[in-house]
Amino acid sequence: MSSSLIPPESLARVGEILAGPVTVRIDRRESQRYAYAVGDLNPIYFDDASAKAAGYRTLTIPPLFITHALVAPEPASKLRTDGLYEDSTSVVLKVARMMFGGEEWDFLEPVCVGDEITAVLDFGGLGVGDPACDLIVAWDLLTPENRDRFRAATSVDDATWARGRGWALSIAVIALPYYRDTNP
Repeated sequence: MSSSLIPPESLARVGEILAGPVTVRIDRRESQRYAYAVGDLNPIYFDDASAKAAGYRTLTIPPLFITHALVAPEPASKLRTDGLYEDSTSVVLKVARMMFGGEEWDFLEPVCVGDEITAVLDFGGLGVGDPACDLIVAWDLLTPENRDRFRAATSVDDATWARGRGWALSIAVIALPYYRDTNP
C-alpha cells in the first residue's frame, strides 16, 4: 500500500473554514465569456428568451462559473509547484501538480445573471488520498481505446480501477439532474 499524498497536518484541517464569506454579483459578460471558454454554448447562457423558456428568471450561468466568479485572480509568481497558490490556507499536498479535484455547492435556487451570491471556502474533503480519484479522467475525457492505453500505463490493480470508475460514475450521477435539462 502506498503512503498518502496528504500530510497529517493538511488532513487535520478538513472542515476548517479557509476564507470568506465572499460576496459577488454575477456579471453577464463574465458568465458568457466563461461559457465560450469552456465550450458550453447552451442558449440559456446567452439568450434571455431561451433561459425563460427553460424556467429560469433570466440568463443562468454554467455550473462551474461560480468558482471563477468567487476566486480572485493571483499573479503567476504566487503559484506553487503543486498547482495551488501561496496564501494563508497553507494546505500542503505531496504532489508535483494538482488537477481540479471537485467542489460541493448548496444551491437554494438556480444562480442567474445579476444575482448576488455569498460563499465560504472551506476545506471539505480530500478523497482521503485514494489514488482511484486520479483515474476519473479515464471516463471523463478518454475514448475506450485510449482508456485501455491509460490503464496499461498506470499499472493500477483491478480494485483501484473499479473505484476510479465508481468515482467517475458518482460525479456523473450528481451532475445528471443539471445537464439533463441544460444540455440534453
